[in-house]
Amino acid sequence: MKSAELGARPEPGCCENIPERSLSDGRFAGPAGKFAGTMAPSVRGREKTLNDATRQAESRIVFLFKEGRRARLDGASAARRVQPREFFYGFTELEAAGLAASLIEEVDLGGGPEGLLSRAATPLTHAAAGINVELLTRLGSSQSLALLNPFEVVVATTNNQGMALALLRRLGRLEARVLFIPMGVLPAGASPLRRAVTRRLLRGVTLAPLSRAEERYLVDALGPDQDVACLPFGVDDRFWTPPPDGAPEGGYVLSIGNDRCRDYATLAAAWRPEYPPLKIVT
Repeated sequence: MKSAELGARPEPGCCENIPERSLSDGRFAGPAGKFAGTMAPSVRGREKTLNDATRQAESRIVFLFKEGRRARLDGASAARRVQPREFFYGFTELEAAGLAASLIEEVDLGGGPEGLLSRAATPLTHAAAGINVELLTRLGSSQSLALLNPFEVVVATTNNQGMALALLRRLGRLEARVLFIPMGVLPAGASPLRRAVTRRLLRGVTLAPLSRAEERYLVDALGPDQDVACLPFGVDDRFWTPPPDGAPEGGYVLSIGNDRCRDYATLAAAWRPEYPPLKIVT
């Protein structure tokens, strides 16, 4: 782990781009509304097994996560209240609103063909077209498609999921519609091949970027016919609250993460001495 600290204090207007409406308050903007009419207006208990999730007939929308979300939701309702809800991307709000939804993690998926070929091909196909072959083969397995196709909408929460599901839908293997939450899915310096493949595949899905800036970028990069609308990503202000006696170490801004889309150099360059201390952990 690496860390860095800078001193700074936000000036008036520095946070003007933070959306007033967010997933944390249960209100939805953008593409989420397009699918609201397809969801059954009742809530069933969350199912823990793959077969139970398949049989959850009242749930017409499923969120596909990488890992760890189910563990955060398991247990008593009192325990759930101490977990932040930002990275469920609206799943918990749908449940609270009485709209049935299911949760599936990649570990629940069927296995694809094993071997060195798919592992060796993934770096090449990902660089050229943004396709993770290993995940594609797993999502394209008979077991995974039997799990996903009974739903009307699959919410993809990673770039690898979204691109693989877009390809399966393009090939006619996936019947469910795809709501893809992209995060840097098309790099600014992408090759013409990658841009062409991405533009073609994503025509069949709805994109829900988490910021207005990415929404504008995707519209410019993919064209006005692309179905894209921002779904603002907010902070769970019922979890992230100041301690009653104030912060023991004083006020500071903390940024944690090492995903490739982060631009800490620009963040550090934009920071000013009068801002509160900035702590970066990667």
